[in-house]
Amino acid sequence: MMTLPSSSLSAAKRGLAFAATLGLLAAAAPALLAQGKPLFTEDFESGSLDAKVWQTKTAANAEVTVQQEQVAHGKSALKVHYPMVGRPYGFAIASHLPDALKQHNFGRVYMYISPNMPGSHGVLITGGTAGFPTSNYLEVGVSGGKNIFLSYQRHAPGMQSQETMARGGPYPVGKWFLLEWEFNDNPDKTTVWIDGELAKEKAFVLSNNPKEDPLKEVDPKDGTSAGLVGNFAEFALGFRSFGSAKADFDIYYDDLAIGTERIGPVK
Repeated sequence: MMTLPSSSLSAAKRGLAFAATLGLLAAAAPALLAQGKPLFTEDFESGSLDAKVWQTKTAANAEVTVQQEQVAHGKSALKVHYPMVGRPYGFAIASHLPDALKQHNFGRVYMYISPNMPGSHGVLITGGTAGFPTSNYLEVGVSGGKNIFLSYQRHAPGMQSQETMARGGPYPVGKWFLLEWEFNDNPDKTTVWIDGELAKEKAFVLSNNPKEDPLKEVDPKDGTSAGLVGNFAEFALGFRSFGSAKADFDIYYDDLAIGTERIGPVK
C-alpha cells in the first residue's frame, strides 16, 4: 500500500473538506436563494394608479402621482409630494388584497427619500382596518428625520386615539433603498429590513387590565398580543408628518410586492 507524504495527506484532507463544503453549500443554495411568491404587486409601469385597485387620500395640497423622472427600475414610480405648509398627508390605498394577507403578510418596496424630511414622527406604510387614517393599524414610519419608527396606532371610530411605538435604525436619504417589512396580527409584531439588514423588530403586547391604559405595554402574561388590529383590510403607502416640513420634499416608491413569505429584492 502506498503511503502519501504528510504534506500531500494534509492537502488531500483539505481537498476532501473543501469538496464536502461545496456539497453542503450546493444543497443549501435553493433555501438561501428562495423568495416568497408575491400575491399582490404594483410596479407603476402603467403610468397611473388603477382606480379599481387604488384610491388616493390627500390633504393640504399634498400630491400622489405616478411619474417618470425618478425611478428604481423600469420607467415609472409613485411620487408623494409633501408641501412645507400645514400638516398635509398623501397616500395611495389598496383595499382589495387577497384574504391570505389579512392577518399576516410580508412586503417589499423600493424607496427614495429626498432631503428635508420633517424631524417629527412621520408615517410611510400601514396595514390596518378600513378608513385610514381613522383606523387601527401597524405602521412603518420615521422619527427624528433619521430613524425607522414602528408603531401600533389605534384611531378607529369610537376608540380613544393612542399609540405604542419603537424606534429603530437609520434609513438612507437621497438614494434608492430596499425596504422590507412583516406585519403580523397574531401575535402582533412588525419587523423591518433596510437593504437586507434588520433595522427593527417590535412585538406589541398591551395591557388587558380594565383599570389600566389599554395601550400600556406589559409582560406577555399580563396582556393581549393578538388581534390588536383585527384585520389588514387596507394597505397604504405615502407620507404623513405630525410636524411641519422645513421645505417641500418628495418620497418615491417603486416595485411594491406583498405576500405570505419574505419576498426579497427584485431579481
